Amino acid sequence: MSLPEVCALPVGDLATPDAMLFLWATSAHLEQAFAVINAWENFAYSSSIVWVKTDRNPGLGHVVRLQHELFLIARRATFRIHRLTPGRLR
Repeated sequence: MSLPEVCALPVGDLATPDAMLFLWATSAHLEQAFAVINAWENFAYSSSIVWVKTDRNPGLGHVVRLQHELFLIARRATFRIHRLTPGRLR
């Protein structure tokens, strides 16, 4: 699918008001990943996780050989993270 086709997907209509979005992205496509997050209604970037590839064969890259991928986390404005006090489960 092209970037405009992905951005046009009705994810905002299908997701609940308190949804979180998890999106894998490579460094080469990071700008497009943020375009997707911004295109899907009411999602805002929140955080990320870096997956470091530990195999002996690093991937290809546009400028340098890459050994990581990014796991982007976005949430809707109404989503709240509930912090638990130590020793207390919900």
